[in-house]
Amino acid sequence: MSTLTIETVIVPTDFSENSRAVYPYATDMARVFGAKIHLVHVFEASLYFSATAVDAFAVLSASPAGWLDTKVIENDQLLINAGQKLAQEYPGIEVTTKMLKGNPVKELTHYAGDQKNPMIVISTHGYTGFTHAMMGSTAERIVRTSPCAVLTIRPPAK
Repeated sequence: MSTLTIETVIVPTDFSENSRAVYPYATDMARVFGAKIHLVHVFEASLYFSATAVDAFAVLSASPAGWLDTKVIENDQLLINAGQKLAQEYPGIEVTTKMLKGNPVKELTHYAGDQKNPMIVISTHGYTGFTHAMMGSTAERIVRTSPCAVLTIRPPAK
């Protein structure tokens, strides 16, 4: 009989309240298995080019490369702050942060494949109907393509 071994709990974050809702579950998994938490954010540049007119003006008035670099730096700092807060809220859990760039599903599943005995703990945003059909579900696609176990958490209803 084999036993389940988890050494890395990967926690994707988009810095939303929904993504933070998985922290208690992820930290419980980390404690039970003696695993480390990798808080991961995937910077997807294409999201910034489908923004509002005000954002579009900001992009056009600056060099796109410089503007994107600034956004990456901002997101990296948000990630570092989130990792520090997570470690403070759940003492005794080792938390590292990792910024990836590209398509969230591809980057997260590739990252998981590079880890030793990983598990992904991810939030669903709870979209249904038209919104789900139009936006799809990152969590759903990760479940279908992940090389490891995935625990999905639906945040509490508001």
